[in-house]
Order: sequence, then structure tokens, then C-alpha cells
Amino acid sequence: MPQIALSDMPYEATVLADDLVDGNPAFGWKGDPRLYLQVGVLTAAKTGQRNGKWYKEGEMMARRYEVWRHNEDGTDLRILSRDLTHLHEILPALVKIDPRTPGHEATMDRIERENAVIDKHREQAIGEAVGEMTEHLWNVVSERENGKQTHFQVGGSRDD
Repeated sequence: MPQIALSDMPYEATVLADDLVDGNPAFGWKGDPRLYLQVGVLTAAKTGQRNGKWYKEGEMMARRYEVWRHNEDGTDLRILSRDLTHLHEILPALVKIDPRTPGHEATMDRIERENAVIDKHREQAIGEAVGEMTEHLWNVVSERENGKQTHFQVGGSRDD
């Protein structure tokens, strides 16, 4: 994925890049000298439609801020990425996943909690769909066994 140099970033991004390394006590971020900020260019892997827009293979779809870490073995690993308009979310997101932060919640615990909420909504939607299908099925069975009810009493004629 092509990257854009730090010198081409807006002022707020350069301040964030310094905060990644030096820390920012206002957010509770202690800093990490192995981190750096890049602007990544997201390109289409194949021709197709995404979010209502048509892209050709290799065409630029979006740009985003990416936080990378330089590892001891010489490799670089992307830690997180955010849309260009969500620059303000990067430090709070890093604080949440930093094990040095008091009250840190393990990443897998957070993922499992969020997945449990998604699973609950899916089960509820499936239950509602099954309930509607079951009701329709019983209506079809009733019509086949008893015939379709087309005669209804007119109100007020013989209510007793």
C-alpha cells in the first residue's frame, strides 16, 4: 500500500506523530518510540462496487491515517487505522489497547464482548424471522385443513 510522507500531512497529524513517540498526558498516553504515523492509500483489489461507488482494480478508494510499529526483527506492523476525518480517535484507541495503561482490558476480552452483543442481535433477528415463518406455516396448514375462511359475521346482526 503506498504511503504519504509525514511532511505532506496537516499540522494536526504532525502533532499526533510527535505525541505517538513522546506521549500525551492529557490522554494518558505514555508514548512509544517505536510508533510512527503514515497516511495510507487504500486501493481497490478488484473491479467492483463498494459503498455505492464503482472502482476499477488498482484505483484509489480512500486515504486513512495508520499507526505503525517498527519491531525488533526489522518488520513493520500496522497497529490501527482511522479515516482522515477521525484523527482525534487515534490516541484514545491506543490508550485502550496499551497494556501499560491502568484499567487496561485485554483485546481478546473486548472482542469477545463486542461479538457477544452482535450475536445477541443476530439471534433475536433469527428468532423473529422464525416466528413469522412459523405463524405463516400454521395459517397455511389451517387453510388446507379447514378451508379458507371467507365468511365473517356482520357486526350487530346476531351478537348474542
